[in-house]
Amino acid sequence: MSFLIAAVATFIGMFVIAPIFFFIVRRFGLYAVVEERTCIV
Repeated sequence: MSFLIAAVATFIGMFVIAPIFFFIVRRFGLYAVVEERTCIV
C-alpha cells in the first residue's frame, strides 16, 4: 500500500507541482530560457 501512495505522490509531483514551481522560479528571474544562438545580456 505504501508503494502505491509513493507512486501517486511521485506522479503528482513530477507532472503537476514541478512545472508550477519552475514557472514561478522563472517569473522571479532566477533563470531564463533562451532560444538557440541567442543570448541575454
